Amino acid sequence: MDSQAFEETGKILGKTRVWEEVKEVKISRDPSAKKYAEKPAELIKYGYDIDNHPDYQIAKRSSETGITIEGSHLLFPVELHKKGGENLFVYPLMEASVEDLTHSKPETGKGGVSFFELEDTKRIINDVAIALDALKIKLGVSHGDIRMRNIRVRDGEYYLADFSESNFKNPDFLTDKVQFCHLIKCLLVGKLIDQTYGDRPEAREEAINPLTSQYDEWLNTQVGEHYPNTILEEFQKFERSSAEVTNQVFAKKIGEILSG
Repeated sequence: MDSQAFEETGKILGKTRVWEEVKEVKISRDPSAKKYAEKPAELIKYGYDIDNHPDYQIAKRSSETGITIEGSHLLFPVELHKKGGENLFVYPLMEASVEDLTHSKPETGKGGVSFFELEDTKRIINDVAIALDALKIKLGVSHGDIRMRNIRVRDGEYYLADFSESNFKNPDFLTDKVQFCHLIKCLLVGKLIDQTYGDRPEAREEAINPLTSQYDEWLNTQVGEHYPNTILEEFQKFERSSAEVTNQVFAKKIGEILSG
């Protein structure tokens, strides 16, 4: 990569070879994966403790086990550069987060983007399931923060990002199951909000904003009233299931129910 690119800030910087072809990338100097998630287009000063950075750990383990971003749907740094005593992470450039795609257009604050059609929802569920299985089965890591903000999209495919809450030493896969179910319920209820407030952007946004912080009891009521009852049964079975039941098996069952 051209070192001159490091002198610019607030822009998409350079290109790198990712997924067997040249694609645009962004550079992050951010010590917090959370902050990186909130400000995906900015260049922020990065700290020095590279070995303990969770994104670096995921990238390192993925390299050691032959895991790719494209195959695992995990969004981790593809390159590490050192300049002036700083460590610079290089990530594949994503279009947006799922949360971005379901809120009002940022330039106006109005005109909310609709929630996803059925096939897109199923694709999100499937891609996140692939990512969670890669974390669990191949890397032995739990994610710990599965939500719409931490899912990125590029070319119609979805990638799980932000490993700041990941547990490397004592992974908590039960919490990942619960959060994955919560994510799916939010997507399903979000579609119901679209149907109710689709022609009233401000009312829609007001209903969307607290969606991800809603308790499961409220989400379960909404899902139970508007979707087949079997879907709630699948959520319960999955959360109580043994470790052998993969996220992808669960995602396939949910997809089949939604396709009905």
